Amino acid sequence: MKKIASLVLMIVFTSTAYSQKSKELQVLIQQIAKLKLQYEYVKKGYEIAEDGLNTISNWTNGEYALHKDHFKSLRNVNPNIRNMDKVEITRELFNTIERQFNSTRSEAASSGMFAPQEIQYFKQVYDKLMIDCRQTITRLNDITSNNRYEMTDDQRMRRVEELHDRMTDNYMFTNSFCGDIKAMQETRRRHKEEIKAVRQMFGSN
Repeated sequence: MKKIASLVLMIVFTSTAYSQKSKELQVLIQQIAKLKLQYEYVKKGYEIAEDGLNTISNWTNGEYALHKDHFKSLRNVNPNIRNMDKVEITRELFNTIERQFNSTRSEAASSGMFAPQEIQYFKQVYDKLMIDCRQTITRLNDITSNNRYEMTDDQRMRRVEELHDRMTDNYMFTNSFCGDIKAMQETRRRHKEEIKAVRQMFGSN
């Protein structure tokens, strides 16, 4: 009887243990299935992301290739713009301004008709004018040189005209200012001669 009871208990224990192992195995199988499903999701997401990046890269490279020649052309200056009359005239005006102002200053300084403070003032005006003129010429050279700016022909032409107008204004100022200096110099010279003549007339030194 005891043997039978022991056998029954062994069968029950074995059955219970088997049942527990079976449940553990099912749980393990479910976990593996979940991990596999997560892996598939991650893999699919990676593939979508990779495809998206490739699409963006292909589109960007395609757009760049499509417009590459256009971008390059914007950095090259049309010879017709480089050879515009106003380009050469602007440079000639700059040279004329420099020569005229230097000549007028030199004559004023050697005439003896101006005080040192006045000669210094003429120099200050000249220096400020030359800064503006040189900046204008530098910009003109940049606008008419390759690989400096990305601009359309119309933009370059408008800029050349603006720089030409600015240099023309400086030229007109130079004519006016230097003309005033010469007129003042001549007025003082005549006044000095008149005083000298009056003194000679009355025998005064």
